[in-house]
Amino acid sequence: MKYVGFRRLSGEYKENVELFELSDLAPTTEPRLVQHQVLHPNGELYGIATCLVRADHSRATLDYAPFPEANLLSEMLLGETELHFERGPGGIAITNVGWRGPNDKGFTDEKFEVYGARSKIPDKAQIDGSQETLREAARHLSDFDLAGRLPAEDSAPAKILVTTTAYIRNPFVVEAALRRAGGMCHDCGEQGPFISARTGRPYLEVHHTLPLAQGGADSLENTVALCPNCHRQRHHA
Repeated sequence: MKYVGFRRLSGEYKENVELFELSDLAPTTEPRLVQHQVLHPNGELYGIATCLVRADHSRATLDYAPFPEANLLSEMLLGETELHFERGPGGIAITNVGWRGPNDKGFTDEKFEVYGARSKIPDKAQIDGSQETLREAARHLSDFDLAGRLPAEDSAPAKILVTTTAYIRNPFVVEAALRRAGGMCHDCGEQGPFISARTGRPYLEVHHTLPLAQGGADSLENTVALCPNCHRQRHHA
């Protein structure tokens, strides 16, 4: 897996490294949810940053503001990073880095140097904690705001290299699928078997009709909400 990144030479997080998979910066038609690694100067994992990415052939804007809970929990900055780069056969070469804080009118160029080393394997507990924070934030969104954050029907899931490649499921898709179900299992038509202590709703599990590992989209159209028994039956019948 190939990475591209930069090391900050100024600012509050001087010397920290922002690290991305090349696929994180692929051109987009719709904003893409990305979770990328931030490293200490010694290469150890500092945390996982969550953002929406808009990218074309030579520029990407990474907006961290929509995810304050997840980013503040990981001690990440809120605001926007703007990357300018050149694409070539060998990957991406970053040529300029800009930063815009929550109260800034425009981007300010940052001092940086390109960082091209592979990252260390992130702590899966940190990734899981970040995802749980996003799922909790999604639960409190209005239906309108939730719909505005759903990806396109053919959206592929974000991935991070742990001990194996793990798919990072979009928390807004999970929440929308549960709301659509209204507490009732898609397959058996029965209410979830118990009330979740976390959500206060009948417990259901969100299942991808075409599995992600087989190229299925991480989208609302490719999901159903199932009770645990029906979910197991889908996987093992």
